[in-house]
Amino acid sequence: MARRTITIWNQSSFDSDYSPPVPQLALEISGPDLNKWYMVENAVVDTGADWTIIPESILSQIEAYEWDQARLRSQWGESRTVYRYEIDMRIAAKIFRGVLVVSDDMGNEVIIGRNLLNWLKVLIDGPNQKVELIE
Repeated sequence: MARRTITIWNQSSFDSDYSPPVPQLALEISGPDLNKWYMVENAVVDTGADWTIIPESILSQIEAYEWDQARLRSQWGESRTVYRYEIDMRIAAKIFRGVLVVSDDMGNEVIIGRNLLNWLKVLIDGPNQKVELIE
């Protein structure tokens, strides 16, 4: 039986400013095909979030393309209308084109949700407070 090799192509840590600490990744975002990259040092990895959420102020800076409106419901059951935008995202050397994200007009955090996480192989190692993206 052949041994399977796991290649780690990106490694990050947890942010202990939260209680409990949260996994985070560094990434870059750009408007579609513009290649004007905006660095996000501490994007929160949230496996419970359906959508990746980016502050409206950042989406404006990168000239993100407004895709449509949608209704989202929070974990508390409240529902609101949000705007979805199309962006390009780069994590380490990998570029993901045409990612749909939700704009946040109230917060200032980038939250990576399952719509992006489902494209990745992510190892969240809580005891060692590491996040690894693997091949």
